[in-house]
Amino acid sequence: MRSSLIVFFIVLFSGGIAAQDIIPKFENIGVNDGLSQSSVYSIFQDKKGFMWFGTADGLNRYDGENIRIYKINDKKIANSNFIHGNISEDSHGNIWFCNETGLFYYDPLNDKLSRKLIFKKYGWTAGIFIDRNDIFYIFNPAAGIYAYHISTGQLILTACRLKEPYTNFVSEQLTTDYKNTIWIKSPEDKGVFAFNTQSGKLKFIKPAFDFYSTFYTGDGRLYNLRSPGKIIVTDSAFNVLDSVTFGLPLNKTLDVQAILSDDYHRIWISTYDNGLFCYNENTRTFINYLHDNSRIKTLPINILSALCIDRSGNLWIGTDGGGVCKLDLKPPKFNLFPLNEGDYPFLKDYFIKCFYEDKSGRIWLGTHSSGLNIYDPVTRLIKSYDYQQYRSRGLPGSIISSILKDRDGQIWICGSLGITIFDEKAGVFKPVKVINSPLLNEHSNFVYKLIQLDNGEFVAGTSSGLMTIKKTGAGYTGFFSKTKNANFTLVTDVVEIADHTVWASCPLRGLIHYKKNGDEFELIEKRFPLIDIRSIHPDEKDRNILWICTGIGLIEFNTLTQKQNFYDERNGMANSYVYGILEDEQHNSWMSTNMGLIFFNRQEGTFQNYTAKDGLQSNEFNTQAFYKGASGNMYFGGIRGFNWFNPKRTKTPAYTVPGVAVTSISIDDNPYIKDEQFSKSKTISLNYDQNNISFRFAALDFTRPQANKVKFILEGWDKNWISSADKNMRYTHLMPSHYILRVKAANSDGVWSKEEKLIIIVNAPFWQKSWFYVCTSILFLALIIYITYYVSRQKIKKRLGQLEKQAAIDAERNRISRDMHDEIGSGLTHIALLSELIQTQQKTERTIKNDLGSISIAARKLVESMSEIIWALNPQNDSLENLLSYIREQMQQLFEPFKLTLKIDFPDEVPQIKLSNEQRRNLYLVTKEALNNVMKHADANHVKLSLRLDIDRVNFEVSDDGHGMHAKTTRLSGNGLKNMRKRMEEIGGTIEWINQERGLKVVYSLSLENNIESKARKNETAI
Repeated sequence: MRSSLIVFFIVLFSGGIAAQDIIPKFENIGVNDGLSQSSVYSIFQDKKGFMWFGTADGLNRYDGENIRIYKINDKKIANSNFIHGNISEDSHGNIWFCNETGLFYYDPLNDKLSRKLIFKKYGWTAGIFIDRNDIFYIFNPAAGIYAYHISTGQLILTACRLKEPYTNFVSEQLTTDYKNTIWIKSPEDKGVFAFNTQSGKLKFIKPAFDFYSTFYTGDGRLYNLRSPGKIIVTDSAFNVLDSVTFGLPLNKTLDVQAILSDDYHRIWISTYDNGLFCYNENTRTFINYLHDNSRIKTLPINILSALCIDRSGNLWIGTDGGGVCKLDLKPPKFNLFPLNEGDYPFLKDYFIKCFYEDKSGRIWLGTHSSGLNIYDPVTRLIKSYDYQQYRSRGLPGSIISSILKDRDGQIWICGSLGITIFDEKAGVFKPVKVINSPLLNEHSNFVYKLIQLDNGEFVAGTSSGLMTIKKTGAGYTGFFSKTKNANFTLVTDVVEIADHTVWASCPLRGLIHYKKNGDEFELIEKRFPLIDIRSIHPDEKDRNILWICTGIGLIEFNTLTQKQNFYDERNGMANSYVYGILEDEQHNSWMSTNMGLIFFNRQEGTFQNYTAKDGLQSNEFNTQAFYKGASGNMYFGGIRGFNWFNPKRTKTPAYTVPGVAVTSISIDDNPYIKDEQFSKSKTISLNYDQNNISFRFAALDFTRPQANKVKFILEGWDKNWISSADKNMRYTHLMPSHYILRVKAANSDGVWSKEEKLIIIVNAPFWQKSWFYVCTSILFLALIIYITYYVSRQKIKKRLGQLEKQAAIDAERNRISRDMHDEIGSGLTHIALLSELIQTQQKTERTIKNDLGSISIAARKLVESMSEIIWALNPQNDSLENLLSYIREQMQQLFEPFKLTLKIDFPDEVPQIKLSNEQRRNLYLVTKEALNNVMKHADANHVKLSLRLDIDRVNFEVSDDGHGMHAKTTRLSGNGLKNMRKRMEEIGGTIEWINQERGLKVVYSLSLENNIESKARKNETAI
């Protein structure tokens, strides 16, 4: 009785919902998700794949994850952001729309919404479409259809002109094929105006029926609505093709807002306050989708407006107050139970433990706490059997862990409190007697797996080991093996292989091989100890191979060769905790894990992972909750329901190739402003210090946007493609170079988009450019040459200095030698000759005294010469001041015995002027010679020695009041005068003899240009 009540309840609840051609889950996007306003009156998908939503407060662009809002910030004109009619796109990718205030367009280059025209007369105005010539057609009920030529900016009223304003016009009375025809219901309800945009001609059509609105469905047909609840289907000339009627309450008119057809022979109808209708042309049946507060993923509101089917086969539904929602129209890859968590409120949970598929296609479900349930996927009805504690022939516990149909057609139901044979017609569960049964608990598993051996016996893997079930009399009896190794061990799975031996999986104890000997299990071998084994699958192609599902991965074990292969995350699996495995007709495998389902292509050795994002009940599945039915359908159960599918149909071809776009670019965390270079060649040129760049990508496929992913590579930086579900990417500290960013996007089916490419140029600073390297190289080479030249010159100069110094030393030595030879040598020779004459000649005493006097004079002169040479060699006497002091001292001594008066006129302060040995020696000797000449030859009474200092010269003068010099003498015929001139020339000086009116003046001077101290003195003087 309870079962019949539940079935009746579901019939009312389901309302006749058809089979699972689609999963009616509506994904809603509202103001809390970033939408600018909850009333969406226009929906459009552009060429790149972005979805555009026109609202009562702005234009919205959606990329599957983020919404970008565009508004006109014009406070002078009200309602500028209220979007009427259709959104359209021109050949340059600009997005256009209009309203009563004017014409607007979005420029993707500047990422900006702008006003193109201001309408002088406000009134309801809506865009229709843009043709291939970039002409935007606009309808104004007060005038007719305008044509705005985007290239020239001209707005022209077409041949479709209204004689009088269309005061009762509503948007449902205008439709278009978006190519070349616009239909407008006439104001007088007498027919339809058909305007051909290519020819510019207007045609009036009078249909053979009355209607109140018309819609072009996209397949060459017009759907015309009549009252009450009748649709007349016609061709473009309004010739009747079909009629459809659906039930409506009396005096109720269906207020249709939009109609579209999909690729599956279904017509979708949005209504005002009546939700969404789907008309199946094959079955000629209607389904009405309404908002339901008790269920999630339903329509957010029943007041609908616009419809749009994108290139991926998703239906977008605009609402008036509930935002926009999306419905996937494609047949699901994975069928899902339940569609909504609230669909079957009488079930305690959807925790699935086991399956069985009967001949009629019904799915038998064992659950964790909701007993046994039989689900009809066509009607979506459930027949439920729950555990009743005191019912003797009822369900054996609330946990149903294994279902088996034996060769006799009997259905075995294994529960937490025992094993039964179920008679569905009678609704009776006949218990199986278990000898020496362990203490059972309603809330714990007892039987994990029940199989029938080739000999007709049954073996169960239980929480207490292996159990054999045999037919005894009119019933069946189960008893545990007496073999110690087969008892008191949790067995999660048991299989029989071709040699009639049995393999059992025991968590922690591993894989155990038994031979069935009568009623006992003889141990053959143990494999994989301490591994958590969940299930075993004998390969359907090679019977020697066992596929072992464990907590650490999938093991391929060859029972003949004992070889084994391990598969886990390193091989491409999303998760290594494998619950179960099923094999398809191509001997590829499907596995349930803790991270969804995994498809294993054994021929290619590759894995493809599916998660809850792909429509699974959740990512987590359950032990023994996997099953392959006679139809080829595979069933996998988890913690929130189950999925089923036929492997032949899982490779559903993608509706279209997804799009990919770069939605934002930031340079050093500042938005990048696109320039003309970017619009022409998609090139970003940056300075060397603008080397931190961020991108955000969009994978433009909206079926399951959370399952989309991208892969990208920055050529010149990355070595390999980078695949990621994260759409954000950042590169830092890019070196100056030329880079190419390539990016692709993949949808949930793994179909990759075409490549989007950006060129990024990080310009080098001037010091890293070629011309700088060339110039620097030249300068460096010149510097090397100069340094080499300078060093060489310095070495040469140093060498020359050393040579000059050596030459000076040699010259000084030669001078000293010469002076020693001239002065001392001649003096010694003179003394020696006088001494020899005294010794050899017989002279008088007086003569000898005179000769001795001569020797004495010569000796004194020799001493004087030696003193002069020694004085000149002393480095402490290297200044002009010391020379003058020495001259003063010697000359005064020289003139002291004579009556001739000597006057010396030297400056009181003499600057620090250094003189070389040769300069001091020669100046002294010239001075002495000049004064000696005065004493010997001038016959003068007075003589004057004076010094005059110029900036760069030292000038000596010796003047007397004698009789001067004869003309012949001035020709330097004497050796004394020649020697004086020679000495001055040797030190770079000059000398001249000047006859005066009375007496002679000798002027000799020395240049100080090469003297360091004189240069300093010269600078001080200049200052």
